[in-house]
Amino acid sequence: MKLVKKLEGMERRARQLAQKEVVVGWANDAREQPRARSKTASLAANTAKNVGANGRKRPRGEFVSNFDADFIGPGQQAASLATIAKTLCYGREGGHTKAGREYGRIPARNFVEVLKNKHSRIIQRVVADEVIKKGGDGNVDMDKIGVVAKGQLQRSIKDSNEYAPNAPFTISGGWMANPKNGKPFYAEPKESGNPLINTGTLVNSVDFEIKAR
Repeated sequence: MKLVKKLEGMERRARQLAQKEVVVGWANDAREQPRARSKTASLAANTAKNVGANGRKRPRGEFVSNFDADFIGPGQQAASLATIAKTLCYGREGGHTKAGREYGRIPARNFVEVLKNKHSRIIQRVVADEVIKKGGDGNVDMDKIGVVAKGQLQRSIKDSNEYAPNAPFTISGGWMANPKNGKPFYAEPKESGNPLINTGTLVNSVDFEIKAR
């Protein structure tokens, strides 16, 4: 009877898994609220724009963060985290804007493939544990699976040996032209040597959602 009860519990939990899925990443662009700069944020940026993160003074001029992959300048809507993640993952070919201004290529650093090929076994093990190792009673802990999946995606992003290194300019920072309007701006040196991490905002914003199939 004990074995039968355990088998019945496994079958029930397998059905639970079939009815739900764990989605890991960032909010879809269509659902994410625009992250346009508020007047308060713009004021703070203007106040601090002549002092870098390391406390050293930088030259006067337009300033945007080099975290925004599309280099969208002050007063304009910033790219969403989902857009930035997609750009960093799958890359972007260089080219020219409609005004003829050049923008650079961003090499693909496919952390989704790294997750599948290198870091997914731990997720699979947790899923198997939820189905097999519990007693006859109890439900699948979908939140536990979500937390583990989130952690493995973050681990994949941090796996810098898998990705093309940063360009020297990205590391050192300096002046460049904004492809949106041609104005010069100062790009801060990166705070991290990891190709996919600067301040940690993107990797720390990874989250998960439990959805019905």
